[in-house]
Amino acid sequence: MKKLISAVLTVVMLASVFALAGTSQAAAKTTFNGKAAVKGEIVFVDYQLKAPEKMEDIQATITYTSGLKLMGVTYSKQLKTGSFVSNEKLSKSLKFNAVCINTPMNFTKNASLIKLKFKITSTGAKKTTLNLECLDSTAGRSYGSTQNKTNYKKLKITTKNSLLAYSLKLNKTSLKLKKGKTYKLKATINPTTASKKVKWTTNKKSVATVNASGKVTAKKKGTCYITCKTKDGSNKTKKCKVTVK
Repeated sequence: MKKLISAVLTVVMLASVFALAGTSQAAAKTTFNGKAAVKGEIVFVDYQLKAPEKMEDIQATITYTSGLKLMGVTYSKQLKTGSFVSNEKLSKSLKFNAVCINTPMNFTKNASLIKLKFKITSTGAKKTTLNLECLDSTAGRSYGSTQNKTNYKKLKITTKNSLLAYSLKLNKTSLKLKKGKTYKLKATINPTTASKKVKWTTNKKSVATVNASGKVTAKKKGTCYITCKTKDGSNKTKKCKVTVK
């Protein structure tokens, strides 16, 4: 009897351990530069620079954590006014440098330095980091992150993150209206930081129309579908079946 009780207790303990492990995994949060995200999502980061002087030399390294797959890079036009070299095939990082002596790089007004596109391939906290060194074209003053920290602080570096919608929901998937009546459909987009801009369309304007804010107007008896589509490039769509009586 004691052996049976012991065996039962062992099974219960093991089940508890596996249950806790499963709960821990389910509760694992995914973020991109501090913002809520999900595995499989496409995310963007735009590093913008405002410098006190025009620059003749810029050297930079961007590192990123595991679980981020680099999908694309867009460099600013200023970087390509002279000699420009980039290496995007490094492990968890990319490097680029630009030397522009005849036509210095003008970042005296806030402008995009580099834009990156990533796909999140695993759960957990994801992060990108920019290390930047600049040399101005007038006094040869260095704004290096590992050199003169006082001058480096004069560079204003802004990080703009954008996350594409990974889910779209409508408050109604089917709707019945009498001729002449109206109803406003509402779209919910996640994550909350994603663009809320959507496009509303109907496949039968003779049955029901929809305006830019999701207001449906019943026109005549019949059935049609109202489609809601995200405009941020994620191409998420949802439909609502409308029956006019």
